[in-house]
Amino acid sequence: MDLRDYLIRTSVAQIEYGRSATVDEDATVRQAIGVMQERKVGCLLATRGGILRGILTERDLIRKVFGPRRSLDIPVYEVMTRRLVVAGPTEPLYSVLSRMYCGGFRHVPVV
Repeated sequence: MDLRDYLIRTSVAQIEYGRSATVDEDATVRQAIGVMQERKVGCLLATRGGILRGILTERDLIRKVFGPRRSLDIPVYEVMTRRLVVAGPTEPLYSVLSRMYCGGFRHVPVV
C-alpha cells in the first residue's frame, strides 16, 4: 500500500498517538509550562470540570506570553486557543492532515 492509499484507508483510531496531557484552564501559565516539561509535550488540553475548553500550545506561549512579556502567573484561559479544530476517531487521516495543513496548526485533539 502506498502512502496515498494509507492516508485514505486509515482512520485516526487506527494509529498510535500519545495520551493527551491536560491542565485546568484556571491554572497559571507557569503551572502549565511545568506540566508540559514533565510530560514532554508541546501542547495541553485546557479543561474545566473535565470538559474541553481550549488548547495551550508552545506557539500560544511564544506569541501571547513570551513575545509580549506577560506574567507567567496569568491563567491559562487568557492565552489558550479557544476555537478548537478536533478530529473524530473514525475520520480518515488525509482529512485531518488536510485541515491541519490548511489551518496552519500542528495539534488536533481527538474526541
